Amino acid sequence: LAIVIKMNPQNSRYFSEKADVEYHQGLLADCIADCNLSINLYSSSGNPYYTKAMAERDSGLLDSAGADIARAIDRLKGRSPLPWVESGYIKLYKGDYPGSIQDMTTALKAAPDFGYAYYLLALDYIYLGHDTSAITILNQLLKHEPAFAQGYMLLGRIQTIFQKDHDVAVADFNKGIGVHSDSTAAAYCFAYLHNEARAVEIINKQKAYYQQVGYRIKLRDADGDLAYIYGVCKDEPKFYEYLNKALSEGYAYRSWIEDAPEFAYLRQEPAYRAIADRFGLRK
Repeated sequence: LAIVIKMNPQNSRYFSEKADVEYHQGLLADCIADCNLSINLYSSSGNPYYTKAMAERDSGLLDSAGADIARAIDRLKGRSPLPWVESGYIKLYKGDYPGSIQDMTTALKAAPDFGYAYYLLALDYIYLGHDTSAITILNQLLKHEPAFAQGYMLLGRIQTIFQKDHDVAVADFNKGIGVHSDSTAAAYCFAYLHNEARAVEIINKQKAYYQQVGYRIKLRDADGDLAYIYGVCKDEPKFYEYLNKALSEGYAYRSWIEDAPEFAYLRQEPAYRAIADRFGLRK
């Protein structure tokens, strides 16, 4: 890339690829700035709009993210399902679950084996209270990707929240741990199995790595994962501690805080309502 920019300081691709690197490093403001430079040089490419939308989503700038992912979709002309998944992901963050379902369905028409789109689609249905639809979707996902740990975690979560079938839930959580494909999903599974110490140990190990390599956004989001785990384990002081910490650092994924059924027991408490007032959460 350095050679490219030396040859042509007005190279749109340089700034686009630089922004992509910055996004993965968690340098979101730099990423957005370089995406804008790329767009100013060549506005017909969808890639910088796509990267910019992801950075805006992680920064909590959800309206801007929605506008930019729409521009990416318009320019990429259906060549990839990724912009549709990102559009659905942004709507999931905003709590627009019907809109997210529509985008994930479009993505899956283009890429029927796209496991993560199935996972996010199932989340949409869970937040809408449609557990049977979510189970059907997750079974489709695991047919395509039997090692998708988040799928087992979500199936176990559904059993815990809606079906009350403890044995089935335990089996699903153990499968999620056993496939060894996603450490965060495994941590969530341990939390639902009431092994708070193991769940926290996994996330703290991730945090140590993120700290070492300077991944600030992943470090922030790991605090959100800890809040989730402590909430599942009904460790309320730790839940509020890490929720407040994550939100103070710009944590953008609010849907589970506002709508996940397993946290309904917390939402009428004064401590939750104080955090909701402070950070503009829906009550």
